[in-house]
Amino acid sequence: SGDGVQVHLYEKSTAAVDFKGSTVKIEQETDYPWSGEIVLSVKTEIEEPFSIYLRIPTWADDFSIRVDGETLDLEPQNGYVELNRNWRGSHRIELSLPMRVELVESHPFVRDNLGKVAVKRGPVIYCAEQVDNPGFHVWTLGVGSEDLEEERAKILDRDVVFLRGTGKALVTSDWEGALYRNISEPKEKVAKFTLVPYHMWANRQPGAMVVWLRKV
Repeated sequence: SGDGVQVHLYEKSTAAVDFKGSTVKIEQETDYPWSGEIVLSVKTEIEEPFSIYLRIPTWADDFSIRVDGETLDLEPQNGYVELNRNWRGSHRIELSLPMRVELVESHPFVRDNLGKVAVKRGPVIYCAEQVDNPGFHVWTLGVGSEDLEEERAKILDRDVVFLRGTGKALVTSDWEGALYRNISEPKEKVAKFTLVPYHMWANRQPGAMVVWLRKV
């Protein structure tokens, strides 16, 4: 922008931005979105103060920022925090975003999702794939608010975060091929489940997948 440099996305990268007749070099070190820790190294010869704007995602309900070791108390404006100072020389910005595992719901008018929840961690939505959950059909899985364990694993040789937990799956063996029947008390069984990032599904073997899970 005219009064500063905006950082929209977080990724291990190096950018050289032409600004005020000089260059602002910003190098990012991060494992985002698996980690919420982001370090930006800023180098420039611009002598007058200007602003660096950092995007704060709407899901990040709390965050922390340090500049050259000093913790700053800032509130986002229109999705960004503004860091205004003299940046001449070399400076270090540390941004920490929360990576909590949370359940989300959709509007009641999304009728197919009534009584269901999705699981997210930071900005990443998760799904259950049949390949990871052979003991039950993933369409029958129900989850609650229990804590989920995080585990680093690989899909297509890429490091990602898996989520593991214990929920309940519907028992379907007593349906004996019927499509409909008179209502009865549903039978459930304990189900240890694994969730993977939604954007990485269908990269291993064919099988069922589900994002919206029964809330139990």
